[in-house]
Amino acid sequence: MRRLIFLLLLFLVPSPFLRAEASVPLHRIAVMGAFSEEIAAIEKELLPVGTPLASQTINGTRFDEADVNGKHYVFFLSGISMVNAAMTTQLALDRFHPDAVVFSGIAGGVDPSLLPGDVVVPAEWLHQMESAWINPDPAKPGAYVAEETRGTPSGHYGMMFFRDVRVVRDGEPQPTSRHAFPADPALLAVARTVAAQGAPLEGGKNRPAKVVVGGRAMSGPVFLDNRDFREFAFKQWQVEGHDMESTAVAQVCWVNQTPVLIVRGLSDLAGGQAGSNEIKKYVLLAAKNAAIVTARVLRAIP
Repeated sequence: MRRLIFLLLLFLVPSPFLRAEASVPLHRIAVMGAFSEEIAAIEKELLPVGTPLASQTINGTRFDEADVNGKHYVFFLSGISMVNAAMTTQLALDRFHPDAVVFSGIAGGVDPSLLPGDVVVPAEWLHQMESAWINPDPAKPGAYVAEETRGTPSGHYGMMFFRDVRVVRDGEPQPTSRHAFPADPALLAVARTVAAQGAPLEGGKNRPAKVVVGGRAMSGPVFLDNRDFREFAFKQWQVEGHDMESTAVAQVCWVNQTPVLIVRGLSDLAGGQAGSNEIKKYVLLAAKNAAIVTARVLRAIP
């Protein structure tokens, strides 16, 4: 009898190790933005006018809950920066136990073919500043102390030698190195379908905005507004965009084996522009376009 009960439980109780792979259907979804304009944009796109919100504040972060079309949403701000994003993501996972996490916000463009207003939905996220900063080798002009560059397989920019992230989670007793943290494959498939259907996005410069699903992007505790580093990052890692939160969110979700999808509207060219940064000019457009795509993805999830 006990053997029969055990076998029944195997079929009836979902394994947490399968959760990140089989991400649909989903009922409880956490929806994040880094700052108020981003979360306001996604709430406006997703929630019918007059939708009641149940609000509470935990450790200073406000969480708004709403039920729409059979799904339960929890909206909150990550705060700007990697540490804030990691902290609030884990808080939401611990308190609300969402089936998935979706982030909607803005980013700086790194791929030179992209323009403000375009939307990227990357398949993986890199840590841009996980690195060792190393002295020059006094015996070899132009080189760096070789012994200290071990474990830095991701190239270097001057003295900054980039490293993969060592991280551990249940089922993996030893820390392992990860070059990037993935978006959920099933949610990416939904995003591809939405992108193929087209969306009413306003372009920032001389052409309609487009949606790019797949590829990679990067995050770090830096506001990137430097042409040289932008060109290096695109050549070295082929990244589409840069922000200050997404990789932290993706890492926390990977550790917790929770599906994640991150949608970013490009507000500037991360230093590739002529003159001053254009984020103030395009921030609301980028947030709106990201919200439009995110809302369509959320509605399309079973």
